[in-house]
Amino acid sequence: MRNFVTNLIDWSEVWAPLIPLAILIFRGSNYAWKKPIVIYLITALAINFTIDVLYHPFIEYKLLQSNYIFYNINSIVRLVFFTWFFNYLHPLFQKLNKVVPYLYMLVVILNFIFLESLLDFSSKTMALEAAINLIYCLIWFYLKVNDDDERWLFSYSHAWVVTGISLYSAITFFLFLFYKIIINSGDVFAYYIWDVHNVSFTIMCFLIAVAFYKK
Repeated sequence: MRNFVTNLIDWSEVWAPLIPLAILIFRGSNYAWKKPIVIYLITALAINFTIDVLYHPFIEYKLLQSNYIFYNINSIVRLVFFTWFFNYLHPLFQKLNKVVPYLYMLVVILNFIFLESLLDFSSKTMALEAAINLIYCLIWFYLKVNDDDERWLFSYSHAWVVTGISLYSAITFFLFLFYKIIINSGDVFAYYIWDVHNVSFTIMCFLIAVAFYKK
């Protein structure tokens, strides 16, 4: 039973995106904001499947020395599609997105040219990505709380997506920030603490599924 739970958590980065995608197939899509989220889920599914197939603890023959390059790419993908998602929620994000994603990409490029290898886990860029996504979420919550709309916040289906992103980003910010230090220490704790990431990712996918179900 313990091995089953462990494997379930280990592979959650693969099966969790399937939940909102399955809901989407049955419920359909009638909002433009769903497009970047759907593309993100499909992209994340492909990347995460590659990660687990090429490099997984119970797969004896590993095709790569590490899977960190895919986590770095995954982080960039999250920032790109999540900021695109916010584009549909308020004109302020349209203004922010004329600058923020491009500055982020510049920082990422400079980081991998001068400071770190793309093949290594980048705590700097991944923590930055989580921070930007979290700030976007907090801005959206602030705007909704201060507008004149009397509707319950979670009557908006996209509010569930924002909640999922905010929870995931808040939890993983500190994990990303210190994960490379834990890796370099050679502590087996690095493997087990990643379960926190997988659980928070699964929660985010469940909340996205709720948003898709609500239409």
